[in-house]
Amino acid sequence: MNMTKIVWSLDTLPALNNRWEQGNKFRETIIMYALSILYAHLWYDDLELYCDERAYEILSILPIKVTKLDFNSEDGLWMDSKLKVIELQKRPFIHIDGDVFLQKPIQIFHNLNQPVIVERVEIEDQFTSHYEKQVEFLDNYFDGILRHWKKDLGYSLNCGVVGFSDISLKDDFIEQYKICKSIFKDIKTDYDKFNNIKYEPCVVLEQYNLACFLKYRGVKPFLLLNEPNLNNNSIFAQRLGYCHLYGVSKYQMKNDIEKRLEIAFSYWYNKIIEKLQYICINCK
Repeated sequence: MNMTKIVWSLDTLPALNNRWEQGNKFRETIIMYALSILYAHLWYDDLELYCDERAYEILSILPIKVTKLDFNSEDGLWMDSKLKVIELQKRPFIHIDGDVFLQKPIQIFHNLNQPVIVERVEIEDQFTSHYEKQVEFLDNYFDGILRHWKKDLGYSLNCGVVGFSDISLKDDFIEQYKICKSIFKDIKTDYDKFNNIKYEPCVVLEQYNLACFLKYRGVKPFLLLNEPNLNNNSIFAQRLGYCHLYGVSKYQMKNDIEKRLEIAFSYWYNKIIEKLQYICINCK
């Protein structure tokens, strides 16, 4: 019996409005989420997509529960919709990003028996390129206010999948995230002057924030991919049937993703393309 709920969150506004300087990626996003959901649907029963009205008009035809929510993508925090969906969960769950594809069943997804699950640890070059300078800047504002904040943690947690069986722990993290978000909103002008589109703040406010929080609470997360480096993790992920397309790579592989949806799920592909033709504006 499947005891763990699997959820997705989709706010299409960032994809429509040049996230990562990529232009309008609405169509690509819809196709990608459909493939992610339909793969998971092969293996699991309790699935729910939370999405905005634009996505709901198309993806509500899929064979899972789809719930329409109003999101507010303020301050460029595209992952805020994800944290809002996580906040809604009242029993063990795993959140899956729309660029994650489960090509085989993964046992722990059936019954999450760990307080927290994340995809993997990010260290070394990944940490230096994405986090180090941002953490140094944000420490001026977070230190002494966020009880769990630790400037020199030295690693982050990739949340391509993130889930909790300990709901009280999850609720506490969400409350700390809200404080973090409120501070960030107040310093957004200063952050933009510092950043100049070099860095991605979402990974710090979600992933590094979670790493600091769990360290403070003394909770060791279960790592889906637990190899010591990216190459070994990639090999292990292939064996597991787990695929996560990081960053802009998902857009560079848009033709491959759409072809896979067409081949693997032709019925749903045709239904979605039909919907896109009527609903999607300037997204071909």
